[in-house]
Amino acid sequence: MKKSIYFAILLIFITSFATGCIKEKDKNNSQIPVSTTKETVVEPEVYSVYMKSVGDIMFHEYQLRRGYDAAKKSFDFSKSFVHVEKYLRDADYTIGNLETTFGGVNGNPDIITESRIYGFSGYPCFNTPDIAAKNIKDIGFDLLTTANNHSLDSREKGLYRTLDVLDNNGLLHVGTYRNQEESDKIKVVEINKIKFAFVSFTYGMNGFQTPDQKDYIINHINNYDENKLEEIYAMVKKAKEEKPDIIIVMPHFGNEYWEEPSEHQERIVDSLFASGADVILGSHPHVLQPIEVRDIVKENGDKKKGLVIYSQGNFLSSQKFDGAHKDLGVILGMEFNKTGDQAVTIDKITLTPTYTYWRDDVIGIFPVDEILEKQKSGEIQLTSLDINRMEFAQGYSVSHLLSRLTNPKLQKNGYSYEIDLTK
Repeated sequence: MKKSIYFAILLIFITSFATGCIKEKDKNNSQIPVSTTKETVVEPEVYSVYMKSVGDIMFHEYQLRRGYDAAKKSFDFSKSFVHVEKYLRDADYTIGNLETTFGGVNGNPDIITESRIYGFSGYPCFNTPDIAAKNIKDIGFDLLTTANNHSLDSREKGLYRTLDVLDNNGLLHVGTYRNQEESDKIKVVEINKIKFAFVSFTYGMNGFQTPDQKDYIINHINNYDENKLEEIYAMVKKAKEEKPDIIIVMPHFGNEYWEEPSEHQERIVDSLFASGADVILGSHPHVLQPIEVRDIVKENGDKKKGLVIYSQGNFLSSQKFDGAHKDLGVILGMEFNKTGDQAVTIDKITLTPTYTYWRDDVIGIFPVDEILEKQKSGEIQLTSLDINRMEFAQGYSVSHLLSRLTNPKLQKNGYSYEIDLTK
């Protein structure tokens, strides 16, 4: 009996020892498979859009005369843009205000023959050669607002033809329309996976009226009529239904040559933001008016930043300084960022001050800081007027634009100025 117990105890001991050895061996020699796969962390996609915007693009009589080649009997305005093209092409998307029409030769029915320039005309009724659309497209523009006080300068036919010319040159447009169907459709553009909705309108049309039953051809507010304003606010709310990431409104409003926005402008801007606008890019005063950055509370209680520039000034025109700074403008850059499914943010704006110069063969646009540096190094020759006006612009343009911002985070980057909106 004891012997049996002895053998049983011995067997248990040997089995335990062997099992322990095997486990230890497995541990030391890693014979038991061990998973080495780490949990994969998926970073959200980050999307970014850098957009540029400019103010009024106009072609007066003086530009028409300089743009005409008598030998070729044709127009070309490309020389006007050679110094600023790179400031537009570095953007993902570029927009502006087209303040003229493409009505065709003799497209202004009320302009007498003597005042035409080879079949075209400047102020007061603008009708520009079609080549200008190509010139504008060639320097990087993607979309133009066509709703302004000169939309009907070539009347109804000229309005339609203007849209045809823009279409033929690959330029999108917003604010004027050929039919009700076009008018009812919100302009939505997706750029780098970020959706932008565009709405534009004008305060009026210099006394011209839309044809009977065709008020839809222009988004206008009939000189600040409250009922017409409500239609614009409704249009912005309709744009929200398209679920864009950003709604950009381009109003043509305010008082010409006023350096500060009018009461009408401020009230309209408040209502546009309340209706859902994210960015408001003003035009019409022909001079620079300030920028504001708003903290806006959305319907769900979240906060967002809203950006408005009341007037971007003239980009290209024949308007000279006469006490009003009509020869100065700005190229406004806006950086939009989106991380995953989060809301898009406006993280940075850039400002490139511009100046319109005159020569015997061209009226063009100078980027102020770059050209002044080249003048000092002898790379370019300037008139004393050019130097004086651009030196004034260096001290005035950016400071005036930022005069309503509190301690903006401003720094120089090349020949432009950056404002960080994230801090």
